[in-house]
Amino acid sequence: MDDVNRVVGAALRGGTAISSFLIFCGLLFSWCGVEPGEGLLRTGIAALILTPVLRVAVLAWAFARLRDWRYLAASLGVLCVMGLSLLVGARH
Repeated sequence: MDDVNRVVGAALRGGTAISSFLIFCGLLFSWCGVEPGEGLLRTGIAALILTPVLRVAVLAWAFARLRDWRYLAASLGVLCVMGLSLLVGARH
């Protein structure tokens, strides 16, 4: 299970680092008046929102490899709820 924790931690750090970089670049470009600034900001925020989804997906993959069907089902249920929430939120 230590390997799973390491992978989950790497996914969270990577998602946070990527989103922080995109947001920083977006802010910098916006302040300088460069056109793609707003797009980078939106992409960075989307990456930040999707980071927890990646975490749950990695956990579901790990539970499938461990053949822990109960936790796999719970993880897939959480993924479904998160996906539906994103879809409903995007429509409004």
